[in-house]
Order: sequence, then structure tokens, then C-alpha cells
Amino acid sequence: MDKKAILLVWLLLCHLGNTADVALTLYAIEHGARELNPIMAWALSISPILFIMIKFIVFGLAIDLLAQYASSLLRWVAVLYMSIMAWHLNMLFSLY
Repeated sequence: MDKKAILLVWLLLCHLGNTADVALTLYAIEHGARELNPIMAWALSISPILFIMIKFIVFGLAIDLLAQYASSLLRWVAVLYMSIMAWHLNMLFSLY
């Protein structure tokens, strides 16, 4: 795989991780969890739609800028999101 293809894979993993984080966070909130990030908790208190918009817009811009100017960090963001997914899934399985 060439460098551009690898970068695209990391970029897609970051966006998929963010999408899964949004979905699993909203599911957890519906089942009694609370958002620990104060800014996102505020957005959630106003509307789940606002929460989703902020997550997608801010993260989308940040990750695209990172891909352009510091692409070597993308893999670490993807690893971070995979860790967050593992935490979410662990919490989800502990609910049942």
C-alpha cells in the first residue's frame, strides 16, 4: 500500500470511530450514563441533534486539518478512538 492509501485508511478509521462514539454515547446516555465532557454535556442538555452536529463538525474539521498538516498523528487518534470503543463496549456489556 502506498502512503496515500494508508493515510486514507487511518482517516476513515478516525471518522468511523467518531461515528461509533456518537452512537454508543447516545445509547449509554439513554441507559443512565452521563457525558463527562462538560462541553458535550452542555450540548446534550440542549439537544441530541446539537451534540451530534458539534461532534461531526468539530471532529471532522480537526481530523481533516490533522490529515493535511500532521498526518503522522492520525494513527494515534484512530488508536484512541478504538480504545474509546473498547470502553463503550465494555460498559455496554456490563449493562446486561
